[in-house]
Amino acid sequence: MSTIASLTGMQSAAMLLDRTAAQTANFAAAPTDLAEQVANLASATVAINANVVAVHADEDTQQSLIDVIA
Repeated sequence: MSTIASLTGMQSAAMLLDRTAAQTANFAAAPTDLAEQVANLASATVAINANVVAVHADEDTQQSLIDVIA
């Protein structure tokens, strides 16, 4: 996975977190399914963490390639 794809994934997960937070904050005005909100929060957290690991792996790979070339 490329760094750009990982960053895009993190951005998507952050947008899900923002949307879920807004829906939860407005629960009194527009009731939502709290179980769905919890699932969204868990999914977004897992996605962000997975993409962070992918970015670190990509950085390590790039550094290894630079070390081999040098």
